[in-house]
Amino acid sequence: MPLPIPPGWRNQPVVAVIGGDEPHGADKEKTNEEIASDFGGGLAAATAAFAQTTVTTTTGTAGATVQIEPQYRTKIKSYVTEHKIRPVTTKEKIMIGGRVPADVELESVPTDWGPSLTKYRYVYSGDRVMLVDPGSRTVIQEVD
Repeated sequence: MPLPIPPGWRNQPVVAVIGGDEPHGADKEKTNEEIASDFGGGLAAATAAFAQTTVTTTTGTAGATVQIEPQYRTKIKSYVTEHKIRPVTTKEKIMIGGRVPADVELESVPTDWGPSLTKYRYVYSGDRVMLVDPGSRTVIQEVD
């Protein structure tokens, strides 16, 4: 049975890593339909996840899972604006799964951002709030 592909996503090229035994860089461009058939419903599950209001992100080797409810996302965005937080500038773009350079100060997460987030730190960079695991300095989630 073919998987439902949202309008506008059909035959759009994406890059997928093929197989776990392939050497680094063995990527192949595939369409959404090809990826959906490869993963037997994975695209349908991902499409359903986009419709949810709570975002769950699993990243990194430890598989950290972070859930941010919509009301906390709003508080985070408001906090950055109201407190006029200055973004940090780095040579490399700070990305999910990447490490924050040692010379960048990690800020404490305010308690009103939600109880599940206080164990993390954050960095504001490039108009983006990035949640960071303070032990590894790994970015676990971008708050958008």
